[in-house]
Amino acid sequence: MMISKYFKEVIVAKSGDEGLQKYQKSKIDIIISDIRMPVMNGLEMAEKIKEINQEALIIFITAFSDANYLKKAIDLGAEGYVIKPIDKQKLLKKLNFLAEILKNKKESKEYLDLLHFLFDTQIEA
Repeated sequence: MMISKYFKEVIVAKSGDEGLQKYQKSKIDIIISDIRMPVMNGLEMAEKIKEINQEALIIFITAFSDANYLKKAIDLGAEGYVIKPIDKQKLLKKLNFLAEILKNKKESKEYLDLLHFLFDTQIEA
């Protein structure tokens, strides 16, 4: 509920397995996952998502400050983590940073597509 007022759509899953299934069915830009979840934990889910899309953006939320969990999250390519209790401002700052990355990637792709179009349509390119 906290982040739904900042984003057009928020998809919620109650387990890592459900989260993976929803990721496979929807275009999800940013994943926020708890490390400890039923059926499949957040680290396992993130590993499977990264197999599908290496560029998936993932933030972990955890009550654990255990270095092994955090190292595994970093090794998986997570963009960050937030320790519980959640500091709303820290989470929003991370989400804003990731939103900027997505915006820049989209703009870069649009410029590259335009350049390809221009080169393809120019006779003397």
